[in-house]
Amino acid sequence: MSRDEIRKRELARRLEGRELYSDEAGEPIFRRSVTAYLDILGTKESMPTMTSAGLRLQLDLLDEHLSALHDQPDDVQWQRMLTFSDCIALAVPVSETLPPGGNLEMVIESIATYQFLQAREGRFLRGGITLGDAYADYSTITGKALVDAVVLEENIAVVPRVLVSSDCLEHLIEVIRESHGNRWAMATETSTRLLIDADGLGFVNYLYVALDAEGNEVQPAVELLRKHRDAVVRALDKYPGSSRIRDKYVWVAHYHNAFCEEHRPGFDLQIVDRLSPLEARYPREFRPLITR
Repeated sequence: MSRDEIRKRELARRLEGRELYSDEAGEPIFRRSVTAYLDILGTKESMPTMTSAGLRLQLDLLDEHLSALHDQPDDVQWQRMLTFSDCIALAVPVSETLPPGGNLEMVIESIATYQFLQAREGRFLRGGITLGDAYADYSTITGKALVDAVVLEENIAVVPRVLVSSDCLEHLIEVIRESHGNRWAMATETSTRLLIDADGLGFVNYLYVALDAEGNEVQPAVELLRKHRDAVVRALDKYPGSSRIRDKYVWVAHYHNAFCEEHRPGFDLQIVDRLSPLEARYPREFRPLITR
């Protein structure tokens, strides 16, 4: 292939990447978008001792699980996603052809699936989901919505949770209210995908993916939740003493216990013996986005 042919191919690729965030004249523009920023915990700590074998394992997991967020034919039409190191950033323009909240619900569901798949392997995510102006192509992503998502991940999330901005929560609550009229306070599929933490912040309820898998006859939820339990136990065993790192996995244990107590009680899924008496005595409290 000649140099001119390579340049033409690169130009065509660049224009294709920018098409989703361009005006009618083909000029790049900001668009109101659902934007997310995700970070896998522990990468900085593990990097000094990372071997080529560890790198291959990390890439294999990424290849196996990334389809939950990234499907190239669909991405051309409705989203842009970039990966770098242990981070993922994605932007989905709000579509007028979908029902209100449609893009946001799709992103939350996709992130929940990816987060659950990673967590089963002991790779716990922190992140933020926002609604606002963004621009993205195949190599660049920017805009206030991305900045807000990064702030949620880096400064506010603290523990392994993907936070949903207050604007997103208010938007979803309004969508549920309009869709269900006087019955809007009843639990809906949208509201089950989110929980409100003890600090009043909303986050992606990724363990619900196990119930979805069972409902779709993929695998019993109890088996999937056991794998998640075992991954959390391994993390707690790795950090037995009191520390900021251990606190993150104690949070995951509390979330796991609360979810299993609500949805699969009596199946010996609780994490107790790996928690200190104090950690076990005062569990974190969670509540649904929508209450009756």
